[in-house]
Amino acid sequence: MGIILRISGLIAIGLYILAGLGLEHLAAAGGRHDPSALEFLLAALSFACASAGAALLLCGPKLLERQPVSFRWRRNQ
Repeated sequence: MGIILRISGLIAIGLYILAGLGLEHLAAAGGRHDPSALEFLLAALSFACASAGAALLLCGPKLLERQPVSFRWRRNQ
């Protein structure tokens, strides 16, 4: 399971690079202009892929582990 999550992180980072290159191409091709919806979409996609890819690559299976809740915040005890 751990290797699958880390490979997924690498794939997400690859998508981040592709989205960034596409965004750079769109921004350089038009000169000075107002940003289009596609440019906003590529920027959001690159941010999401970079964030998720870094988390999956660095944390791996520990990202999905259950974390203990402090006694102060438990409701049933």
